[in-house]
Amino acid sequence: MPERIPKKIGKGEGGENLPKLNNLLGLLADATKTIYDEIDDLNPAKRPLIKHNEKFLEVVETSPEAGEEEVSVGDDIDITFNEEIEFWKNSSETEGQVKVIKLDDDSEHTIDSVSIEEDDGDDLILRISPDGDLDADEEYQVVVEKEAVISKGDKLGMEKDYKFTFRTAE
Repeated sequence: MPERIPKKIGKGEGGENLPKLNNLLGLLADATKTIYDEIDDLNPAKRPLIKHNEKFLEVVETSPEAGEEEVSVGDDIDITFNEEIEFWKNSSETEGQVKVIKLDDDSEHTIDSVSIEEDDGDDLILRISPDGDLDADEEYQVVVEKEAVISKGDKLGMEKDYKFTFRTAE
């Protein structure tokens, strides 16, 4: 036969074996304090500051190389990053965030397309295809705005716009 549960807490049937109400309240108060202490330990304002070093997307290689001379006027421009990339928005919006500028008059060369391609080494690169040939014997600056691409893994972009120059062949 199951044991009968008393209707009152305290002394009653079996009296001395039941905890007293104040003991239960004390245990409850201790448990509540422990919970609040644990929650308080999670409060970021009370923890030591943890420095988080965000790893921004970085350019590791360009073709043509920065400062290169005698670049063929019909070549695409490739930019390799330290991580796999994807467009931050979409390729048509990205085209406005990538520029090829002729430095002697600050004119912007029209871009046919901006795409993410796989190169010979299986790296994903940002490929800029100018619309037609660049002018011969001119210095050009390539500008990739920091919002153009992000890393596939952690979705971080570049810390700042990336710029480099090169000179075309005569």
